[in-house]
Amino acid sequence: MLEKAFFSNVKISHIGSTAIPSIRAKPIIDILVEIPKENNLLEYKDLIINNGYICMSFFFQIMLR
Repeated sequence: MLEKAFFSNVKISHIGSTAIPSIRAKPIIDILVEIPKENNLLEYKDLIINNGYICMSFFFQIMLR
């Protein structure tokens, strides 16, 4: 779903405990979205939120202060 919303130069990776098939995990999927530094990060944050995801990032917490 997010892959269609982003441009081709963005990498999306499934990380966290749900990425390991043999262990029990919380019912939460963790993804890492890698965005080139020349792109506007706030636009991507809006895309993430508008597609039904929660954007949790230490970087954004500091940047938006």
